[in-house]
Amino acid sequence: MNGVYAFFHLNAAYSSVDEQQLDTLIDQCYFPLLHLAENHPIGLEINAYSLERIARRAPEWVRQLRVLLRQRRVSLIGSGYVQMIGPLAPAHVVRANLAWGNLLYQKHLRRSPKWALLNEMVYANGLEQLYLEAGFRGIITESENLLDALGYPKKAPSRLGLSACPVLLTSSMLMQKTQRYVQGDLSLEEILNALSQNGVDRQPIALYSGDAEIFGFRPNRYLHEHRALPDSDWLRLAELFQAVARTYPWRRVDQLTRRRSKSALLNRAEKSNAVKKQNKYNLSRWAISGRNDLWLNTFAHRWAQRAISWPANSPRWLPILKLWASDLRTHITETRWSQVAKHLYRFQSGAQGLEPILGRLWPDWQDTETVQIREKGLSLQVQTPSLRATLLLRRGAALAELAFAQHDWVPCLVSLPQGTFQDVSRMVDYYSGLTIAEGWQEQARWTDLEPVRLRISLQPDRVVLQTVLNTPYGGFRKQWILDWVRQEFRLAWDMTHWEPHMLNLRLGGFCLNPNWIPAHDVGWQSKGLDGLPYRYKAVDSVDQCQTLSFRVSCPGGLAVPDGHLSWGAPNRGLSVSWDPSRNAAFPLWVHQREKTAHLSRLFFSLAETDETRRAHSAPPVFEVCLRPATELA
Repeated sequence: MNGVYAFFHLNAAYSSVDEQQLDTLIDQCYFPLLHLAENHPIGLEINAYSLERIARRAPEWVRQLRVLLRQRRVSLIGSGYVQMIGPLAPAHVVRANLAWGNLLYQKHLRRSPKWALLNEMVYANGLEQLYLEAGFRGIITESENLLDALGYPKKAPSRLGLSACPVLLTSSMLMQKTQRYVQGDLSLEEILNALSQNGVDRQPIALYSGDAEIFGFRPNRYLHEHRALPDSDWLRLAELFQAVARTYPWRRVDQLTRRRSKSALLNRAEKSNAVKKQNKYNLSRWAISGRNDLWLNTFAHRWAQRAISWPANSPRWLPILKLWASDLRTHITETRWSQVAKHLYRFQSGAQGLEPILGRLWPDWQDTETVQIREKGLSLQVQTPSLRATLLLRRGAALAELAFAQHDWVPCLVSLPQGTFQDVSRMVDYYSGLTIAEGWQEQARWTDLEPVRLRISLQPDRVVLQTVLNTPYGGFRKQWILDWVRQEFRLAWDMTHWEPHMLNLRLGGFCLNPNWIPAHDVGWQSKGLDGLPYRYKAVDSVDQCQTLSFRVSCPGGLAVPDGHLSWGAPNRGLSVSWDPSRNAAFPLWVHQREKTAHLSRLFFSLAETDETRRAHSAPPVFEVCLRPATELA
């Protein structure tokens, strides 16, 4: 089937819309949208929370929508109770979100949608299975980034399959061209040419697949932004639809075929998830920037853990689902944020830091049968029955080496000295287990690579080392634990006394030993939202720590909502875990190759910068646990 269709994304919880603006939004945007549907069948995607808000303020709008649905002038597209970034949330949270969405669609509209739009068009492996479980027949998402992540050619079909799920693909390029036409920046001829170039003669093409609020209302998030004109925006849009319908068949979303082409799977480490539009729209936007995404996500994970055994249709889910709304994490207004913050601050005030240990300062230490500590040049080697760590005392106790008996004492993590790589851009030292803070406004950079004094405490099953460092942003405590019974190495940072800041803050920077695992075998593995393991192999170079632009510090990261990944080769590697309900840190991966060596690093970000970022309070304690991996496929 060929032809053109269009659908609109409605979100009455739009981040930059205050409560007092909702009536204006309904009058200038949502009612005109229904009038548009009377002449041109459209799809309408709305989350159930927005539907409930509109029903309270304008019940006539809901009644009109029901009529248009019966007349098949509107095709309902679902998305859940709130607009949630699925790959960042635990699976049971996503299930509850979809279940409550369907319950409320039935309540207000007397029907359940068959197609679902992925929220913010963010996809990661396994997500589609949760939509199939919820009763959807297929999902809709953006084509450009998903096809790139899958390794498809640019001119690919508008349909594909993800596992057993049909996927309808839209184009952000066409969507933005339609917006520019309405703003008067493009001509009708340019729109028709774009449709032709996208293969409208042989497959269904979405002329528009974006926000409804941009027409007739347009919340002003930026200094330079098109000013919406309520009447002229909708008039130009109607004229465009009419002109296109004279040239190509106009389709309804529920007319489109549900057949799927060859099934696809994300399996490249550099493209383990797909997000809409330009690169500034990456997972860090909802994971680690905003007014205080780190605290908000940590708080949401804490409540999600408490709800893990609740039925998906339990009313107790509703306040928890609201915490996961993506609108709280971007251009949220001061008024709306203050309502969220009062709950968040109570959670923050209860956070506890690391307890100071009552041990001896090195070198006041005596070896035991299980723990031997030796000073070797400028480093300190801590040997236990099952693991050994060598710390660089003049470099913040960074890890010179970490080795496990299970790996035959071959170091798995190392610090790489200058000269390891031949490329002049990499002729620096790479330290494992460091701290990097970058002041975005003052253009300053600080690391903890300075001389430290370690306090050491011996416990029945572990040895604990601790130090305190002072920084321009406040003091913090750093702690190393070698647990020889569980065969675990733990590294923790306590920055609860830092002042509110506008920093990019990255921890760890762990370097895989290039002599332990060859470059062509390196990858990482985690569970998808369907509970199945997915392995992502390093095919090309990737640097998720590379700054995108002056305003965007991070090009993306890894979606690991359960806080556990495996890193290495299929036959050996490291298990890396952390507790998102204690600190929902955002993992960043770097993998770069040379002929003689490769650089594979893992960071954890506690703060990144984009245009939504505001100075916020200090992060909670972050602790990462490393152990030999046994579950790599």
